[in-house]
Amino acid sequence: MSLPFAPLLTLVLLAPPAPTAPPAPLALTLEIERPRGLQAGEVSSVRVVYRNRGTTPLRLPFGTTCGEGEVQTPLLDGEPAGPAAVTLCEDPVSPVVHTLPPGGRFRSSVDVLPTAGRHRLQVRYRAGDGPPDAFVGEIVSAPVDVEVAPPDPEGPVVSLRLPKRIRADRPFRITLRHENRGRRGFILFNEACGGPPRNFLRVDGEPRPVPTRGPCRPAWKDRMTLEPGRHFDTVTELTLPAGTHRLQGVYRIGPGYEDAVVWKGEVVSPEIERTVEARP
Repeated sequence: MSLPFAPLLTLVLLAPPAPTAPPAPLALTLEIERPRGLQAGEVSSVRVVYRNRGTTPLRLPFGTTCGEGEVQTPLLDGEPAGPAAVTLCEDPVSPVVHTLPPGGRFRSSVDVLPTAGRHRLQVRYRAGDGPPDAFVGEIVSAPVDVEVAPPDPEGPVVSLRLPKRIRADRPFRITLRHENRGRRGFILFNEACGGPPRNFLRVDGEPRPVPTRGPCRPAWKDRMTLEPGRHFDTVTELTLPAGTHRLQGVYRIGPGYEDAVVWKGEVVSPEIERTVEARP
């Protein structure tokens, strides 16, 4: 006599689902206008977007460039890139705190000076102790691949513009025009803070520094990227005695700026011979 078959009861214990970590309250992304149009030696500004993904206001402290309290650092291929050049450092100022409401955004920027080739660019935000409700910790943006072209071998072109008639011993205006006829933009400096001269006039073979007019500003704020086909003028005054004179314009970048410019060296304009009329 056989016993009725009793079904086996299998008990499967399911592990409770692992708790999901709450999303980081701060999101960090990069915006690059020309990810495939950067050039070696060109100071490139990268926009950094901070977004509050939490449900409460978030405060973000920011320090000074190159100074104590710096919290925003560009990373090239995983390594801190530091400031693009020593001239980009600002004087220490009091930290600034930006408050982001839930879902709010704040845009900042960093300057980088990459070498030629393919690079992975990121920005790291790191904050220690801060005011109440401030973000504390470290966050790194997702990497963005950038293609950096070699520097344009063609430099600026300098030309002179003179009035048609010049009288002896009377000041006249003379213009040095800087023009980019190359294929890429490059950095020029035009300081008004007593730095080394860059513009010169050669009068009968003798160089004369051309003083820069305008308000005195930190060197990096007087840098400019001269794009292909663009130009800018430097105007000065000159007084000459009667007779025939030879005039030539010069633009020169000397030692100390190799890490902050695409083009460096000296360029001269075509020489102009002009007769200065004697005063009646």
